[in-house]
Amino acid sequence: MAKKRRIKTRFFVLLLALAAAAAALVWLIMSPGGAAELEYGSLGFQKDIQTALVRDERIINAENYSKLNFLVNEGERVEKGQKVVEVYVWGFNESVLQELLALQREIKEYQEETLRDVTSNQELNSLNDAVFAAAEQARESVRGAGSADLLSVERALKDSMERRRQFLKDTVNTDPTLNERYAEESAKIDQLEGFKRDYLAEDTGMVSFYFDGYEALFSPDELPNLSPDSLTRLFRGTLQKPVAPRAETPLYRLVDTLKWYCVFSTAKNDGVAISQGMTVSIAFEGYYDKPYQGTVASVKINEDGSAVYVLEMGEDIGPFLAVRQAKATLKQDFTGIKAPVSALSAQPDGTYAVRIQESGGAVSIPVRVLFKDDREAIIESADANRPLSAGMRLAR
Repeated sequence: MAKKRRIKTRFFVLLLALAAAAAALVWLIMSPGGAAELEYGSLGFQKDIQTALVRDERIINAENYSKLNFLVNEGERVEKGQKVVEVYVWGFNESVLQELLALQREIKEYQEETLRDVTSNQELNSLNDAVFAAAEQARESVRGAGSADLLSVERALKDSMERRRQFLKDTVNTDPTLNERYAEESAKIDQLEGFKRDYLAEDTGMVSFYFDGYEALFSPDELPNLSPDSLTRLFRGTLQKPVAPRAETPLYRLVDTLKWYCVFSTAKNDGVAISQGMTVSIAFEGYYDKPYQGTVASVKINEDGSAVYVLEMGEDIGPFLAVRQAKATLKQDFTGIKAPVSALSAQPDGTYAVRIQESGGAVSIPVRVLFKDDREAIIESADANRPLSAGMRLAR
């Protein structure tokens, strides 16, 4: 019968020693506070969002009116003091304007006849040609056949007619008939001026005549009050619009095109790893080849874990002058010194530091966190005399 072999106790001791050594080796390699080293690398994120657009703009209102005369186009840039709209308030009578126009035609015909009796005037012919050309261009714009916008064409026509009117008034000698008609013309102009209010641009900016009714809710002053619920209802089309005072009617918006905001929210456990002051890339649907850069102005974490993010945009608003909501993609890559998140030591003042193992012992170096996710972070030294570099060993 075969004799059983007895396993000696020292074999188990040796086996336990080997296991302990292997565990220690794994711990040294895996422990971020032990043998881990700083590395040079990249981190980043990409997230599809739906965002509300908030513009830094002034809403110009007017009391109830009978007639408007717009002097600039949609999306036209204006300077401070430039006339934007002529408003004729309640009580304005359109028949007075028609009477003035008819009287001015009479005066023109009388002046031309007087001038024709004296001599053929080449300058008058040239002015008449300019009026005829401008009128023809206006007719083409009305029919949709011209390339120029109607408002610009109308301004050109008025300017040509005014130059001709002034030329005739300066050239033709007055007589009792003309004096009488000039006096009548002046009286009607004064009558119309009594109903007219000129609205001048309060500052440099871009003019828009489009309103969606949410201007009061989505303004820079209201950014702290925007919630995930109000954003969701905006996107669904169920957000109630505030009722404007009946005594006033919006005329136009004067927009600072270099200062606007994107606001979006995330649900619990679906946040974005961005923090205040960080710069991110945002590309809007339909314009993915032209991404914008935005700075995180605020991040508000709510009690239920949802969050509201505000990006401040400093590039020209471009095609989003009259857009309230848009789909977009957030994206950003960060490259630099990479460390485990567990190696970051939170300081009492809210900053961070890392402990670096040097020959004389461990030293604490303050750092700025450029980006972090659940596991790793991109950092830089906040001490100019202690730069960080790849290969530095992290102390326990």
